[in-house]
Amino acid sequence: MKELKQKAAESPIFQDLPTEADEVTVQPETISDFESNTNTIIFKASFCCEDQPEAISEIIRVLTKLQLETIQAEIISVGGRMRINFILKDSNCNETTNIAASAKALKQSLCSALNRITSSSTTTSSVCRIRSKRQRWFLSSHYSHNE
Repeated sequence: MKELKQKAAESPIFQDLPTEADEVTVQPETISDFESNTNTIIFKASFCCEDQPEAISEIIRVLTKLQLETIQAEIISVGGRMRINFILKDSNCNETTNIAASAKALKQSLCSALNRITSSSTTTSSVCRIRSKRQRWFLSSHYSHNE
């Protein structure tokens, strides 16, 4: 059993699963195009949080504000948690621009979006629970016994 758990943990399939912790990671990379003799700055970003409907719209708002082009996006949702992995291109960022500052701005913006998502989920979580058919039935039966 231990050997199977270790093999599963080492598998690349399970490395991108959502974690239990809310997190944002951003890694800048430079890709050289030898034909045109230019370098392209990309960011590999990851965003992990509770699966919320407003998460994607918040992320789109951040990427639009920072004028980032999405090269690739992957959304993984398991057990009420989601992870979104991106490869982003910053057309405004070049070798003369401070790449670290651009990465920091992206991470701060994604962290702000994560805070908005988590704060909205805590304020609406009780409303969402009541909307569930099973819990409405539970609540209505609970209140009918008290009357």
